[in-house]
Amino acid sequence: MKLINIKEELIFKYLSQKTTEEENKQLLDWLEQNDENKKLFATLKRIYLEITVHLDTSIDPLQAYERFLNRINHSANDEDNTNFRKRQLITRFLKYAAVFIIITAIGLLAYYSGKKSLPLTSGETFEIEVPYGGKSSIVLPDGSIIWLNAGSHLKYGKDFNYKTREVYLEGEALFNVEKKNIPFIVHTSHLDVFVTGTIFNVKSYPDENEIETTLIEGNINVVSQNNKKPVSIKPNQMLCYRKKLDASEIVPVLKEKTSTIETAEVIPDNIMVIYKDVDIREAVSWRSGALHIEGETLESLVKKLERKFDVTFSFEDAKLKEYSYSGTLLDLPLEQVLEALKLTSPVDYVISEKSVRLSLNKDFIREHGK
Repeated sequence: MKLINIKEELIFKYLSQKTTEEENKQLLDWLEQNDENKKLFATLKRIYLEITVHLDTSIDPLQAYERFLNRINHSANDEDNTNFRKRQLITRFLKYAAVFIIITAIGLLAYYSGKKSLPLTSGETFEIEVPYGGKSSIVLPDGSIIWLNAGSHLKYGKDFNYKTREVYLEGEALFNVEKKNIPFIVHTSHLDVFVTGTIFNVKSYPDENEIETTLIEGNINVVSQNNKKPVSIKPNQMLCYRKKLDASEIVPVLKEKTSTIETAEVIPDNIMVIYKDVDIREAVSWRSGALHIEGETLESLVKKLERKFDVTFSFEDAKLKEYSYSGTLLDLPLEQVLEALKLTSPVDYVISEKSVRLSLNKDFIREHGK
């Protein structure tokens, strides 16, 4: 059998999920050629994962690049890769990845689902827009990292990190803010979030009635347009601003294991609700691709699915909107997610191109009495 030589850029494209079907077949043939190729591919995949995982958590990507250069030297001289061709392939592969690191380190790369979205210069602002079906991340000039969910739009000025650190968000984003003396401000349609350095999630879609801010680590103050008095929340709390509700209170969360209610505190004169002891996984699960939900109605859930899969849902029966769900929907194709819903509730579906029609499954109701 004729030996197949593989190019390092093809392996990098495959790990970056940018290959065609023909290129996938070429790589598969190369892997099936012998065990040495499989071992080499495993080595390159491990290196690639180390890079991308570090990018997802690091606040200082320039340091990441320095470590990465050391990794090039280490991997190229690894005693398990004495063959010259293998060392050559690994070295060139790492140089491709190094370019990836450099671009990200200077904050010019935003990537999502195999696509790229670079900041667009518009006058004195930079803008990043993520379409439905995608996700994106960006490193700001101050070293802060922002992960953007599908259907989100982020904007910041060219003077960011000099006199001010202000961003404007429409959609959902997870922030890991670098600590500095200059306050970091997230502006939404109705709320401003003030922080000096912390980790938090903000959801503010224009087609939803609620704006949510969930604090994971640190401290934040929230100011609404209706009341300029700052409201502070603590880690594991979620502030919910209701655009069309003129009422406010702190609402405790019912703990499932103990069935006890935490002490509630009331904050008057704000159109806000602060939930205590929330499950952080529910707020940030979107970043990994999974959806962790607790008591969420189908009407609310399909909005997330529309953004995630870039489809449009319609209900044949309005009663379906009221069904609620709890659990974790793994990062699976749309049809498998819908099958999971179908198995646990009286929901049937029909997919037609980029539309999904939901109907009431009467057979399920007869069998389960629901």
